[in-house]
Amino acid sequence: IPYALTIGIVCSSESLLTGLVVDSITKTRNESKYLLRGQGIGNILCGLTGSLIGAAATMRSVAAIKSGAATKFVTILNPIILIILMMNFIKYIVGFSKIQMNMTKLN
Repeated sequence: IPYALTIGIVCSSESLLTGLVVDSITKTRNESKYLLRGQGIGNILCGLTGSLIGAAATMRSVAAIKSGAATKFVTILNPIILIILMMNFIKYIVGFSKIQMNMTKLN
């Protein structure tokens, strides 16, 4: 329980920080209670499905705003693009790990 509480506090703090940074760039105000509620629900679902928990990505949000993102659709589009790239380049990732394993066997 202490580890879960610590991770929850860190993820919540990072999400609030991201909200603060985005608010200062866009000159708007977000609802932090909805931000934290979404963070909590998402992390609970990650725990139930065996996934890794996550927090808001501050620099990704800043990059999206600076490149012209005007809606929250970028938060859906970004992971989809990452999954597509990962699936296309998985053969190189697996090949690289096999090379590393072979190199460690030589030593």
